[in-house]
Parts: sequence; structure tokens; C-alpha cells
Amino acid sequence: MMLRFALRRCAGLVLPLLLLAGLVLAIAPDPADAAARALGGLPRTVGLVVLVLALGYGAGVPLGLAAAMPAGGPLPLRLMGRLGHGLAAVSGGVPGFLAVAVGVVLAGGVEAAPRMPAAALLLVLAPLAESARLARNALAVQADSGFLLTARSRGLDERAALARYARPLALAAVLATLGPVGTAILCGAVAAEVLFGLPGAGAVLVGALHGGDGGTATAALSALSALALALHVGGSVAAAGLDPRRRTL
Repeated sequence: MMLRFALRRCAGLVLPLLLLAGLVLAIAPDPADAAARALGGLPRTVGLVVLVLALGYGAGVPLGLAAAMPAGGPLPLRLMGRLGHGLAAVSGGVPGFLAVAVGVVLAGGVEAAPRMPAAALLLVLAPLAESARLARNALAVQADSGFLLTARSRGLDERAALARYARPLALAAVLATLGPVGTAILCGAVAAEVLFGLPGAGAVLVGALHGGDGGTATAALSALSALALALHVGGSVAAAGLDPRRRTL
């Protein structure tokens, strides 16, 4: 069942990617060279985006879940909850590309900052805050569900019921947003590559546009679009793994 769902989601990638490949063939004077330049920078972009998402979700989701837990509990969990509430409150106010630009200015220019680490740390602010907000809200919704009340009526306290039954479903809801959040991070990664001089697909895209090389620009855009589509599929499959109800969507 899970494999069939994953294959069905992946099948949705085929037509868009074929259309993008056809556009490259139609526009680029040398499609092979354009594709080689775009794909040559793609692994660096993938690495940056995956690193940022892993750091952001890895820290933001636990903080957001802690923020939605009932009052009380050990001091570390209470502190995590307060931090999660704070992050959720600023979600949406930290666009990745703006954080990168401000960071470059504060560092005194691109050459004064370590390139990949600085770009990743600046970009991680957005998914950190957004995943905390999503996790907090998703767990709060699950806390009001009927099945959780049933679990509590069978003797589980509120915290145990949330941890056992609600938290996996809340986590599935957060993972389902990986596509749109990842696409926003991808836009920030393009800005980071340009400002920090990282040789990724985003830098190839901007450089080709400045140089009037439409073929290479189209190939780079196609590569970035494929990455965005892959993030959407990956988020859907991961969410369905935790919440089987999503496999029917």
C-alpha cells in the first residue's frame, strides 16, 4: 500500500519534468552543455536545502510540540515550550533571502563570512520558526479530537495520550508541509548562492540570466523545479508513513 502510494506520487513528476526537458531542447543552442552546467551545480543546492530543512525541522518541531503540551511538567520541557511559543509567534516574519542579505551586510561583505555555514545558519531561521508554529498548531488540533478523549477515558493521562496518539498525527501534518516550506527555502538558497558565491544551480540560473544565456537559465530553472517537486513528493510520502489516512488523498 505504501509503495503504491509513493509510486503514484512520483508519477506526478513525470509530465512536468518532460515539459521542462522539452523546453530546454527547444531553447538551448547546446542542450547538453546547458544541462551539464545546471546539473553540475544541483548537488550543492540540494545539500544546502536539505541541511537547512534538517536543522530547521529537527529543532523547530520538538519545540513546537512542547509548546502545545499541557502546562506543567519538567523544567526543560517548560522551557522548550516557551521557546516554541516564541518561535511560532515570529513565524513568517523571517524570510530566508532577507536573512541572508542582512547577514552579509552585518558580516561586512561576503568575503568576511564562511560561505556554506553562514548561508545555512541564516536560512535555517525561517524553517525553524515555521515548523515550530506548524507543530504547535497541529498538536493543538489533535488534542481536541474525539479519539484522544476516548484514550483519556481509558485511563491515560493527558500528556501520555498526547504523546502516544496525537503526536505522530501532528508530526505527519508538519511533514506534509515540507513541499511549500522547502520551496520557500529553495528561493532563499538561490539568494544565498549568489550573495555568498556558492556554485549551485541557483547561482547558475542568475548568472545565465545576467549573461543572456536563455538555454542555461532554462536548464537551471528546470533543475530547481525538479528539486521543488521532489520535496513535495517526499513530504507527502513521509506524512503518509505516519498517518495512513493520507494515503487516500
